[in-house]
Amino acid sequence: MNVLVSLAIVAGLFFLGMLGAAPGMGWVFGVVLPYLALATFFGGLAYRVIGWANVPVPFRIPTTCG
Repeated sequence: MNVLVSLAIVAGLFFLGMLGAAPGMGWVFGVVLPYLALATFFGGLAYRVIGWANVPVPFRIPTTCG
């Protein structure tokens, strides 16, 4: 099953490259793809921060005394 998921992702990237190589479609790599990457980054960051906010115990901060 994992092989099929990986193959589907590679095929999707291949077709995205074919779309970007078509005449007049350079905006896919210059506009759409960067915005998609930025939205994915901020979505993942928000997911992590919300996950950390649900932790009931504060994070342990190790200190050194000596």
